[in-house]
Amino acid sequence: MFRILLRLIFAGCIAWFWHYINPSDPPIISVSVFLLVFFILTLRPIGFSFPLKREEYIHQMRKKNERLLAIEEKKKEERERAKKLTRLKKEKNQSNL
Repeated sequence: MFRILLRLIFAGCIAWFWHYINPSDPPIISVSVFLLVFFILTLRPIGFSFPLKREEYIHQMRKKNERLLAIEEKKKEERERAKKLTRLKKEKNQSNL
């Protein structure tokens, strides 16, 4: 909460300074500067990830993708097997007639 207040004050000071330097500009520019500075101050920086953790994450994602591909392959085989069984049943029924 305190950090947000400091960011608001800092962004306000920069916007006020902008308006003080350029009093002939419309106030909307100072408000835009305030919003831009506040937005930039509230952004979270990209965090550094250790190479070991990154490699573990990549390995986990690969295993997950391989598992999903294996499941899809099994589903495909089951569908083909089911089609083959229905085709055989139809042929058997037609030969019995």
